[in-house]
This record gives sequence, C-alpha cells and structure tokens, in this order.
Amino acid sequence: MPSDKIRNQKLAEKANELYWSSGRSVNRLTQELDLSKSVFYGMLLPLSVKSPCPICRAELTFANRTAMEKGLASCSACDFLGPPPESSPERKEPLARGVRPRPASGGLGRLFWGSVLLGIAANLFLVSRRR
Repeated sequence: MPSDKIRNQKLAEKANELYWSSGRSVNRLTQELDLSKSVFYGMLLPLSVKSPCPICRAELTFANRTAMEKGLASCSACDFLGPPPESSPERKEPLARGVRPRPASGGLGRLFWGSVLLGIAANLFLVSRRR
C-alpha cells in the first residue's frame, strides 16, 4: 500500500521535526502523534552537525537531544565521540589520523581495572570457601 508508506514517511518527518526543534518532552510528542515510545524512537534520525569528523572526515551527527545539548557529536564511520570541530576553539589542528580522543569517563582503563579487581575478589572468595 503506497499510501501507508507515504503516510508513515510524513509521520516520521513530522516526528523528527518536532523532536529536534520543539523542545517538548518525548511523552508529550508521543501523545500528540498517537505513537508508542518505541515506534517514536524508531522513527528518529540523527541530526547532522554540518561539519566533518576530525578523524575520518565522515559526517558528524547528534544521536539525540541530550547529546546535542552537551555538544557531543558522533561519527558512525570511526566511532568518534566529542565536540564538533567548530565548538572546540582550543584545538587548532585536527587530530592525527587514527588517533581517538580519550573518553572523559576513564573509558576502557576503568573497565579493565574494574574487571581485574572483580576477578581477584572472585578468586579470593573461591579460595576461602575451599578451606
């Protein structure tokens, strides 16, 4: 049914327009559009940042409004996550090719050491149970 496909496409366009530009809550938008949250989120497309990725030069996007508010653009080609080049004036030159910015949260280092400590604790527990 082509009419259903066209209607769904127009609904998806309206959902994206309202989500990215209205500032209304998702609950309110889903009520207005008479959609479930899962269907609504399934219709949303990332918002283009209009600047290339500093690593691979692919298109940067904001995944959601929270990312947009925090200025965290992402690249689907190389997994870059950070501020778009225009919004970080302290960085004069682009990052070297293949170099990823270090995550602010500690990233893989924190995960690695947490796993190590968890393994040690599990081993100590098992050893103490055998005695």
